Amino acid sequence: MPRFLFLSAVLLFLSGCVTTAAPPYSYLSDSADDEEMVVGARAVHGIVTDKIYITVNGEDVLAGSIRLWRLQESLAGAWQGRPITADCFARNANVNTLTQHFCTVVVDEHQIIKLSF
Repeated sequence: MPRFLFLSAVLLFLSGCVTTAAPPYSYLSDSADDEEMVVGARAVHGIVTDKIYITVNGEDVLAGSIRLWRLQESLAGAWQGRPITADCFARNANVNTLTQHFCTVVVDEHQIIKLSF
């Protein structure tokens, strides 16, 4: 029994340490004045809650959580005064795999990318 408890504690500790990330996506708007944006995302997987981060040029601009009982989340924020939103959802194929996350990122009311990670 103590061995089982030890292994359970180790697995519980390690389960919150896994991070997945979406490949970065470069975006340049039609305006010549705008800086190129490199948009990315990552998820830090937990037992019940996964933390979702949307990044622009390596900076966290949106953050939220997706829980087992609520597999959708809408995030809103801004980067250099430009409004950014992301509609995210999660899907888990089975108990033996990590949850997959999908986010549609909108900048200045223009959908720029659908990220999966």
